[in-house]
This record gives sequence, structure tokens and C-alpha cells, in this order.
Amino acid sequence: MPNYCDNVLIIESKSKESIEHFKSAVKANDMELSFEKLMPTPPELMRVSYPPEIVSEKGYKSALTVQIISDPSGSFPITKRISNKLKRKFGADNWYNWRIGNWGVKSDVDAQLCEESLNRNVYQLIYSFLSAWEPPINWVYTIAPKFPKLSFRIEYCETGNDFGGTYRIKGKRIASKDQNDARDYLKKLKKRDPN
Repeated sequence: MPNYCDNVLIIESKSKESIEHFKSAVKANDMELSFEKLMPTPPELMRVSYPPEIVSEKGYKSALTVQIISDPSGSFPITKRISNKLKRKFGADNWYNWRIGNWGVKSDVDAQLCEESLNRNVYQLIYSFLSAWEPPINWVYTIAPKFPKLSFRIEYCETGNDFGGTYRIKGKRIASKDQNDARDYLKKLKKRDPN
């Protein structure tokens, strides 16, 4: 069971259209924000177990036959050849490693849109969510260039492993980052907003 990291994602822009475009791009069914919606996990990786079970060609054919009969929706072992092919194509040979590399976390989140506002001619969206172990820095960094008129700030705190901080991302660059132990990070938040 993972430790959970508290996250607040703040998106800002002077363009209301850009804010609305982002909001609709990340909304999926009943989820206000979905990593999967903007950066879907390749379906080919969803059926590979984590960690991947590497078997011989003969073992693969045998396992495939048994798996199709016993649990057609379950995960499959793969051969070294298939593993290498998936790594070349996706940078990973299973769903877990792909998500860590592309999202920074292993699973999608159930984010809440906490605030939508206009303040000093800047439109703002604020999402709050929990993620497993880490903040989803990789996801924010990867999607930010798709929304050049937006700036992203993610504030996070994971008390179990004692870290917290802030990343600011604009376009293809990390504008700033600040990471501390959780206690120092929480003190900074308290100074900024004493209520």
C-alpha cells in the first residue's frame, strides 16, 4: 500500500479560452482531471504484468493458451523479444514503468476542481488530489507544452517520507522548483495562508 502524496495543481492564464480548453481536455466521465485522458497508457502495456514475467517462446505460447481460457482479461507474461519491442516503441515494457516514466505516479487520480476564478485578469483553476508516493511532476511537465498559454504550479506534501515542495512549469521548462522536508514545507504554507 503506498503512502499518499497531497497535491494541489494550479493552472493560470490570461486566456479564458485556454483555461476552458484545458478543463475540457482533462475531464473524463465523472473525473474532473484524468491523467489517462491526455496521456493514455498504451493498451499493449495494460496486459503485461508488473513486474513483467519474462518467459521463453514456448512458455509464452503455453501461458497464452492457459490465460485465454482461465482469465481472458488478465495479464500475460512476455518474451525477451516482446519486451525489447515494447521498450523500443513505448520506452517501457509494462504499464507500471510507462506510467512512472510519463506520469511520475502509478495510477490515475480522482482530482477535485476546488476553485475556478478570475483574479487581476488572470484565470485560474485549482485541482486537489492524492497520488501514490510522489507528485505527478512527469505528467505536468509532459502536458505543459501542449498548453503554451498556461502556467502550471504543483504544490505537494508527502508526510510519510517527509518531503514537500513546489514546481512551476511553463511550456517546455521548469521555471522553478523548491523541495524541503514536509515540516518546513507546511510551515511555509502556514506563513503564506495563516487560516
